[in-house]
Amino acid sequence: MNPDENISLLIEQCKQQNTAAQFEIYKKFYKNMFNTAVRILNNKEEAEDVMQESFLKAFAELDSLNNPKAFAGWLKQLVIRSCLNAIQKNKKWTFTDFEENLNETTESVFDFEQLSENTEQKIKINNALQSIKPNYRVAITLHFIEGFDLDEMCSILNITNGNCRTLLSRAKTALRTKIVAHEQVI
Repeated sequence: MNPDENISLLIEQCKQQNTAAQFEIYKKFYKNMFNTAVRILNNKEEAEDVMQESFLKAFAELDSLNNPKAFAGWLKQLVIRSCLNAIQKNKKWTFTDFEENLNETTESVFDFEQLSENTEQKIKINNALQSIKPNYRVAITLHFIEGFDLDEMCSILNITNGNCRTLLSRAKTALRTKIVAHEQVI
């Protein structure tokens, strides 16, 4: 049985409230979803809570999932939205109108794929990422780490394309500034 068929079968069993199937799904996706939540929230305990709520919500709303093969992406979006809701509840998230900066570019700050070899560089970037504003951290995480394009980010964050581009640009600038400041201290 290929992995897609296995997921589809587990999803069908979950729809019938099969707790063993739910636990299998949980085990299969836990680490990835937890890592996403931690990167966005910068708090392991809060990430754990959000992730648990997301799995419960996913199991409750499985009937709305049309394609079982899309479960991983659907679940990740649930986790991300739950993280954003948690940030809003904590009043850490602020949006301003960025339309005036619509023409700013969104070139990559770092090649995160290339960093897999350089642990020291990854630690530096992660430390800098954790020290920037939550909305900037979310933008960097969604685009560069999770791989969402601007249109997907606009949908997830419920902002315009111009606001998204500017948010991402400002997030990259903030991240660069933190990394440069860190390197000057060393």
